[in-house]
Amino acid sequence: MKKSVLIFVVSVLFFGCSSEQKKAERIAEKFLEAYYISFDFDKCFELSSPSSAPKIKDKKTMIGFNPLAKEQPPTIAVVKTVIDESATMAQCSYTINGAVQSLALLKLSGHWLVDAVASDLDAVSVFGGGHGGFA
Repeated sequence: MKKSVLIFVVSVLFFGCSSEQKKAERIAEKFLEAYYISFDFDKCFELSSPSSAPKIKDKKTMIGFNPLAKEQPPTIAVVKTVIDESATMAQCSYTINGAVQSLALLKLSGHWLVDAVASDLDAVSVFGGGHGGFA
């Protein structure tokens, strides 16, 4: 009996974390698509923490100055998402044009949201080479 209870608890923890990992990863994928490819900044605001607003507004302004940004979308791939022990923070590793970046997520009011302030957004130019790319 004790063994079956232990197996049940371990299974719930494992599958619960796996489910949370998938939820966080889906939010990260949606955010990255909206931020780097479709430039849907309303979607970015929806998927991010309130403290992320200034960084997203800056990106929106920069895109307005760069007409090539929409013509040359980067290649993005989520590599791995890891959730902390308390299941309130996650770190999503992704590549953008081959450069590894990191996206932080927070669980606020039961929902995963991107924390753009603690993320590597725009640390590498999406047009290749250099840091701090324009788009």
